[in-house]
Amino acid sequence: MSALQAMLDKQGGSSKGPPRRRQRGGGGGRGYGQNQIQRQSERRNTTQRSNGRDNDRNNGRNNGRNNGTHGNRRNNNNNSSSNADQIYANIYKEINTRARQKQASFLTTSTNTATNPKEASERAIAAEQALLRSWVGELRPDTTTPTTTTSTTSTTSTTAPTTTEICEYYQDRTKQYPFFTSKDGYTLLQRLLDNNVILLAANMALILAKGDPQFVAAQGELIYEMKPSLKAYNKTWSQEEYGHPGLQRTYIKLKSFQRFTETWATLERTAAEGLFDIHKETSKPLRVASIGGGPGYELLAMKMFFERFAPNVSLELISLDLCPSWCGYVEALGFKFIHWDIHSGNLLGTLNMSPGDLDYVIISYVLIYCSDDPTMDMLASLLTEGQVRAIIVSERSERTAGVGMMEKRGMTVCKLMDQSMGQDERQCIYVSDSNLLLSTSIGNTAERKQFVPVFPNVPFSEHKKARQEGGHRLGWRPFHGR
Repeated sequence: MSALQAMLDKQGGSSKGPPRRRQRGGGGGRGYGQNQIQRQSERRNTTQRSNGRDNDRNNGRNNGRNNGTHGNRRNNNNNSSSNADQIYANIYKEINTRARQKQASFLTTSTNTATNPKEASERAIAAEQALLRSWVGELRPDTTTPTTTTSTTSTTSTTAPTTTEICEYYQDRTKQYPFFTSKDGYTLLQRLLDNNVILLAANMALILAKGDPQFVAAQGELIYEMKPSLKAYNKTWSQEEYGHPGLQRTYIKLKSFQRFTETWATLERTAAEGLFDIHKETSKPLRVASIGGGPGYELLAMKMFFERFAPNVSLELISLDLCPSWCGYVEALGFKFIHWDIHSGNLLGTLNMSPGDLDYVIISYVLIYCSDDPTMDMLASLLTEGQVRAIIVSERSERTAGVGMMEKRGMTVCKLMDQSMGQDERQCIYVSDSNLLLSTSIGNTAERKQFVPVFPNVPFSEHKKARQEGGHRLGWRPFHGR
């Protein structure tokens, strides 16, 4: 069975017909929002009935308490949940209305000009691939950009301008904020795009299998844009939304650039700390687990990075995620996928590994949701009892609770981002042995190795300058240039 067919079966779809279960919008039935609200309401109704029985039993003995402060607090909680559900339902009503109006155009032209459905779908996929590639511009000469090298704290030296080739690329949905990279980065982005074509073809098959592809694609794009779960429940997207093939289509097109380039930048900074040097001297296979790995972009960056850094080392790359529908995408890239909840713990047991078998753990944009004591205990245990060399972390916020929590557990935390213009904990390394890293090694005065970043300003840092000059906390945007 192919990875694509396995993914279709797991999501309830088939390349030969409509899905067998979990119809989600576009077909006249309940959409994503209605299904989720219905389940939440059923859970609350069950809880409320149970609470009601308890109140009846306790009413005679402690009527004042039940009808007083505790009752008011419970009512407030119920009202808060009800308000969140209403916000969620209203957003989904708007999403579905706009999706019907929009009816994403990716099939319209192809259907009108094709002679049969197969040709229409092939043309639609080709059009999507061309659109996907438009986020990366062509190489062009640049004679104004000086060459810079990066070290422990900030830019350390600048040479005279040289004639180079650069390309402009984007990470945002509306192509408003450009990033720039060299010919080397352009080559890497083209390889990323080639892999995205594989994922996009698989995703298009899922969308077509839903029976109303234009609606599904438009609905998913609007879920990505409007983020109903974030506005109602303070979570970017629900697991059900992550599994929406239309949202996954948009995710592949946009998040791939951010997740790939930020992981690459993290690996460059990690290599500058000397952590990976040992792998240049051995051919021992390297095992890496990516927690919250989604469709696998962190592992793709790891694979491509080590092809250069230590080409003789073979890699075993495993992605773990709470959303099971990423499985087919990860496998299409050639990696292993395991459905796993970080709160369940026992990572080595889940991987069927013993202490010392797993070399590195990569965590991307997950700890913002689970910087709790059990999770941090598990991560610390991986570094000590599990003998994992390092945990490499990439997060959104410049201040992350995980840093202090790991330090309290006796772990060494190396902050990879420039700290000269303020605290920045977006990229860090957690280790139990400080001697593994140049800047934390006991008695070692060596600084982090200098390097020229392939993807400058990743993650973005202009906002630091804007903040020091009295700008808004998001003031990086007006300053966003090369």
